[in-house]
Formats: sequence, C-alpha cells, structure tokens
Amino acid sequence: MKTEINIYILLSIIFIHWIGDFVLQTDRQAKEKSKSNYYLTMHVLSYSLVWFFACLVYIKVFGVYVSGEGVYYLMPNARNILWFPVITFVCHWITDFFTSRINSRLWADGKVHLFFVSIGCDQILHYVQLILTFQLLN
Repeated sequence: MKTEINIYILLSIIFIHWIGDFVLQTDRQAKEKSKSNYYLTMHVLSYSLVWFFACLVYIKVFGVYVSGEGVYYLMPNARNILWFPVITFVCHWITDFFTSRINSRLWADGKVHLFFVSIGCDQILHYVQLILTFQLLN
C-alpha cells in the first residue's frame, strides 16, 4: 500500500520545514552557515531532528499497530520512513552549502531582489527534496 501525498501531508511538510528551517535556526547559524561548516552542520542537525520526531509521529499515526500477537505494519515499509531524516540531512546540507554562500554574496553586494529570488529557489529545492523523499520511502 503506497501512501500518496494528500493535502494534509503536503501542509505538514510545509509546516515542519518552516519550523526546522526558520523557527529553530538561530541568528548565529543564519549568519555564519555561509562561512562555517560547523554552523551549517548545527543548523542542518537541528532541522533533521525536527524531521526525526515528525517521522516518529508519522509512524505512530500511520505506520504500525501492536496486537497481542506482535507488531503489524499498516504500511509495508513503515520503518523506511526513518531514513527520511537521514536523507534530508544530507540533501539539506548540500543545498544550504551552496545556497547560503550564494545568498550571503548577493546580500553583501546589495542585490536584494536577487537575494530573495535565491531564497525562494532554495525553498523550492528543499520542498522538492522533501516531497520526493517522502514518495520514495512510502
């Protein structure tokens, strides 16, 4: 049984991404991730931990149930969803490695419009990765 992306899953992906990528990103991480792989990694680690906990909730709600005879999976590959934060960590790190450096240069050069265009592109890349990874693992 394949779980399709429905409006609730899509909205959840958008909301969880916003929490991890914006709300939990510290001011220092935002400013330093373009120059320091340490701050980039700390940002992506906290971002991925949000996804790890979201995946645990997803499994609890959609994936498994336990009976007296054992554990049953409503989705044949429910455990695969735990790969989601791992794949997301790698993809998010690579994306932000490049986009944060591009964005900091655009900002420093006073190219405000191109800076925001680039931020938008960064977000599209993240959403595409999240949706494709969800589809791949389900």
